[in-house]
Amino acid sequence: MNEQKADNKSPRVEPDFFPPGSKVCFLCLSDENTVGSLQNIFKNQGYLTSKAEDIPTAVKKLRLNQYQCIVTQDGPDFKDVLAEISSWPGNVRRDVNLIIMGDQEPSFHQQKTFIYGANSYLNINDTDRMDELIRQVIEAYDEHYQPWNQAREALDAG
Repeated sequence: MNEQKADNKSPRVEPDFFPPGSKVCFLCLSDENTVGSLQNIFKNQGYLTSKAEDIPTAVKKLRLNQYQCIVTQDGPDFKDVLAEISSWPGNVRRDVNLIIMGDQEPSFHQQKTFIYGANSYLNINDTDRMDELIRQVIEAYDEHYQPWNQAREALDAG
């Protein structure tokens, strides 16, 4: 991924089109091999995936589309992506399982997760167990937000 700074001169971005009701994960990482591996892992978990070629396109796609999961990296190259996500109101952000990947701390590091306002932090080098880690992250997110979803369903039905 090209880590150029977000600006208004990047190419026009069209909305992603997926079947209604699909779960979609947006992948915004610098290493294409990691992106390819994660595409397979999320496919096995029932997700479709989307990605961007560079940071400005990623920011525009985040503004335009609603994803159920986002996987991005820590570090200065991805600050515009993280800034976009942090600008979302709580009810919008709560609907997204945000996973930050990096190599500074072990997977499920609570302080890194908190600092980034994410749902989980995973070490990008845990490739041999990434399938299991992603499964755990998805299950933990679903379990944690189950009361919010039940309340929303009750309000929508009411």
